[in-house]
Amino acid sequence: MGNAATKAREAHAQAKSKPKNNRSVQQQKLKSARATGVLALPDSKLKKLPQELLELATLRTLDLTGNKLSELPSQLNDLKALKMLKVSSNVLDALPDLSKLEALTTLVLDGNALEDIPNALPPSLTKLSLKGNRLRLVPRSVLELPQLQELDLSDNALETLPSNLGEMQELQELNVDGNKLSELPAALGRCGKLKVLSARRNLLVGRSAGAIVQSIAAEVLGEGSAVQVMNLEGNPMTKEDLQGMDGFDAFLTRRTKLKNKEIHGGLNSDLMTILGPQGMMQSCNCRFVWKHQLSQPLNPLQQSSILVPRLLLWSLPRYFPE
Repeated sequence: MGNAATKAREAHAQAKSKPKNNRSVQQQKLKSARATGVLALPDSKLKKLPQELLELATLRTLDLTGNKLSELPSQLNDLKALKMLKVSSNVLDALPDLSKLEALTTLVLDGNALEDIPNALPPSLTKLSLKGNRLRLVPRSVLELPQLQELDLSDNALETLPSNLGEMQELQELNVDGNKLSELPAALGRCGKLKVLSARRNLLVGRSAGAIVQSIAAEVLGEGSAVQVMNLEGNPMTKEDLQGMDGFDAFLTRRTKLKNKEIHGGLNSDLMTILGPQGMMQSCNCRFVWKHQLSQPLNPLQQSSILVPRLLLWSLPRYFPE
């Protein structure tokens, strides 16, 4: 009985001291951040930001992942030196005007409850991730970012991409995986530096008989486009659908040049052989063959289907014997 009572008192004492210990750790991190310019407070059960944090004028990196923040204070704009801000896995449903964070280049807001971002974002942003929110449209504030190079809009509820997306002339990588897109519009072909486009798990199909519009616009595939790498896994589209699209040959040429540059001309295979001859496969469902495998003996099917990491348009697991 005595032992049980002692253990109960110890457990109570530990539970009572825990908030104090958490506060102590937080204070230590705040103190360290004054010297380093880096502050990480992940999974700290924060519902609001401590005032001391908002007074760290030299802070460069702030990680608030996995807390319980429902809003960010406008005083965040006082952190003029801030370059990276991560607020993933909170409960944000709105953002304040953050346009005065003039040094901010990376903003990560994954896993929140954002349906729109009507207020301005820092024009200095080069990387923005909004994965796993509730966006139905691409926010206008995002489209107005003049220096943005990488944009992740995956796992939202987007049904269309806007025409003014083509005005994002610095955009190099776009991820729209896991949305409800039935079309990759011509606007993407006007993004002069867009080289990597990922649109897995959407609703892209081939062009039906007699239809004028194809699900991947000719401007995205054709000669005027900069797109070299695409990922379309998980769409209801076959190899014949893709091969029949206007602009496909031009895309294939760009991709082949990139692939040959990457492997220094060691293997000469193009997207047509990767997708296989007529009847070889019924849907676009591929897997990578890693570089260390290239020296291994291949059967005839594999010889016509070498895939190089980061250059693969498709993912084809059933295409290769295990």
